[in-house]
Amino acid sequence: MRDTGMENYVYGPAQRGLHWFMAAIIIIAIAVGLYAADLPKGDPSKGFLFLIHKSLGMTVLILAAPRILLRIFKGAPPYRFPIDRLTQLGAAAGHAALYVLMIAVPIGGYVMTCAEDHPVPWFGVFSFPRLVAPDKALAEITEDAHVVGAWILIAVIVVHVLAAIWHHRFKKDEVMARMAPRLATKSLKNSG
Repeated sequence: MRDTGMENYVYGPAQRGLHWFMAAIIIIAIAVGLYAADLPKGDPSKGFLFLIHKSLGMTVLILAAPRILLRIFKGAPPYRFPIDRLTQLGAAAGHAALYVLMIAVPIGGYVMTCAEDHPVPWFGVFSFPRLVAPDKALAEITEDAHVVGAWILIAVIVVHVLAAIWHHRFKKDEVMARMAPRLATKSLKNSG
């Protein structure tokens, strides 16, 4: 990390690594899922794309545990400059929504897949145990929940990204630099 005076005000390397890795996985999983869902039923690539989508979703579910544990035990770094209470509450609510959706959306996909009597694969290496019996009614309910949850997740991600950009470009505070320390601006470097 460059010497920006931010060393005590950024998330640790494990938290940053999980954040960016999971962000990439989630975005790819959503894109693949949306694309595969729009393919015609007999398209030969549909099954392969859903295998990738399910594998990525289960990866997010598995990585959510260490990410949440890191957040609980390491917490968030302090702010370098005062941040108003409303912004802090908005950030806390947004992060809570992201964590809930990181768990709920993949679980919904898992339950839906099991209820449809399909395997839950992980990149063709193995399949997760099916803990839910086949059930058509449950499959329909969880499919709806999975899709709605995914759209809510997309909305929360968009707000999260826009808020980070707003802080970085317009407020010129350290909020975005806490997760991306290389983005610490010259104004942050010179204002300590």
